[in-house]
Amino acid sequence: MIGVLLLAVVSSLCYATDDNQEYRGQVSFSFKLKEDWKVKITEEFHFRNGEHFEQENDVLFTYKGLADWVDLGLGFRQVQQEDSSHEWQRENRPYVEVTIKDKIFGLKWSDRNRLEFRDFENSKDLFRYRNRLKLDVPVNLFDLPLQPYVADEINIMEEIGYYRNRIYAGVVWDVNEKLDVDFFFFHQKDKKSTGWDDRFMTGFELKFSF
Repeated sequence: MIGVLLLAVVSSLCYATDDNQEYRGQVSFSFKLKEDWKVKITEEFHFRNGEHFEQENDVLFTYKGLADWVDLGLGFRQVQQEDSSHEWQRENRPYVEVTIKDKIFGLKWSDRNRLEFRDFENSKDLFRYRNRLKLDVPVNLFDLPLQPYVADEINIMEEIGYYRNRIYAGVVWDVNEKLDVDFFFFHQKDKKSTGWDDRFMTGFELKFSF
């Protein structure tokens, strides 16, 4: 499975063009509130097709005290997106999530199930379900503190159904106990009336933990 996903990601790089590429920069701060609670605050910047801009701010509270194999989350994301006319559109996105975790054959698996309510500024509000299956590989690449991972995510929207699939791969650089740097690549397929549209995303996230 790991080889198939990595091959798909590498192959998709060959088909990427300026018209369907996106670049992301993210920074997040995680704080432990109590023994079983933590909060993560994230800010993201997206650059699409070289001319369209998007900013997202996210706050996620996570509870880990129910069981070792499950995390519960409650969050809110606000999206400011520049459309094709260079007008700004707002979306408010409260969400809940349940993440199932396990370790099989020494590999760390997680299955994140997220339900979002998408409150759009100029269109109908909709619910969206997102499922992400992620595999973290606990090895150090090149004998350096670099840990790879792969994942696959599907999106199902109210009134639309299954309309998006995303595969991605990345590597996390463990700089020190307070900072990790996540370098990642996405290949996203969106269902359109004329068929499936491809989008390729590259980016990084600075992850600070306190």
